[in-house]
Amino acid sequence: LEFYELPKREEIETAARTVYKLLISRNQPTAGENSEQRKGRLAKQDAEYRSVSARLSQTVLGPFLPRLAGKRLVIVADGVLQYVPFAALPIPSGESSKPAVALVAKHEIVNLPSASVLAVLRMQASQRGTVPAKEVAILADPVFDKSDPRVGKTQQPTAAPGQEMAAKPSSEFADHLTRSIKDVDPGTAQPGVVLSRLAFSRREAAAIIATAKPGEGMEALDFHASRETALSKELEQYRIVHFATHGLLDNAHPELSGLVLSLVDAEGKATNGFLDLQDVYNL
Repeated sequence: LEFYELPKREEIETAARTVYKLLISRNQPTAGENSEQRKGRLAKQDAEYRSVSARLSQTVLGPFLPRLAGKRLVIVADGVLQYVPFAALPIPSGESSKPAVALVAKHEIVNLPSASVLAVLRMQASQRGTVPAKEVAILADPVFDKSDPRVGKTQQPTAAPGQEMAAKPSSEFADHLTRSIKDVDPGTAQPGVVLSRLAFSRREAAAIIATAKPGEGMEALDFHASRETALSKELEQYRIVHFATHGLLDNAHPELSGLVLSLVDAEGKATNGFLDLQDVYNL
């Protein structure tokens, strides 16, 4: 074990908050702002992000730089650092003239809630009877709203053999989802406002499937990107399950955190699409 003393918490958290604020700036519209003004604002914020993220990376990772080469990085973040996607931080460099290279370009990044979890995961892996035969299952580009153009044009998914179709009462899951959205971002919890479609998650799914061996990848898109699919025992066949959708991290009520999958069926009827913390624990 090697230990390094970091600067004061206040210094690190100030930089981390700034990085987070700049990362989400594109999703924060400014009233009365025209396209040119927005372009200028984002250019300024992008430049600030490069500077602040480099400083934060140097602060928390710089002391380890000589030992990082070729290593998997297991990040156990504390406090506001949990909001920082370490994969997006630049690799620490003392030369500002060099173009920034994100950590994810050179390293596998793993996030854990504590270091002891790593030991538990390794123990479970050693005790697992069989290794899943297939490579990757992907749930991507779910349908969040009945006004989505895919409603009425796509066949309703059917359950896989042995798949659990039981759902929580619609009123219960809808209440949980609404509360979670309101906690995460009060401005999005108004009547008539829905989560936006993540169109590029479809391209993300295609890119991942392209790397899998023939017959060893599965795509669950559109209405198939559902809570029912996520709970299906079919997914036990796959070594990796990849979700490309909205995630809600609820600090006010952590039990309401979760992943948002298809919220309507092919006919536009509301369906339980919120894979919450309890669901995840029960998998």
